[in-house]
Amino acid sequence: MEREGQEMKWNKSFSQIYENGVVGECPYCGSADTDYIYWEKKNGRGSLNVWCNSCGECVHADCGFIPKNRKCVNLGEEFEPQRKASTLLRTLRTG
Repeated sequence: MEREGQEMKWNKSFSQIYENGVVGECPYCGSADTDYIYWEKKNGRGSLNVWCNSCGECVHADCGFIPKNRKCVNLGEEFEPQRKASTLLRTLRTG
């Protein structure tokens, strides 16, 4: 249930990323210092990580098809936001 609530808080950002590649403000702290990355699993389908660099809140969501011209990496590639997002997720999980 907590994950669903977290995803709902980021819904506006999900829409903005899909439409124009911009996260917008963090739904937790209001900071504009946010970012995202799509993870392509195969055939243009994958998941999405969105995070706030100010407060550390983040969310992971399965998203289906990835829009063209968005920040995206194939799983297995080295990429700095992947490490940042993974670190944030581990931090949040361990409290």
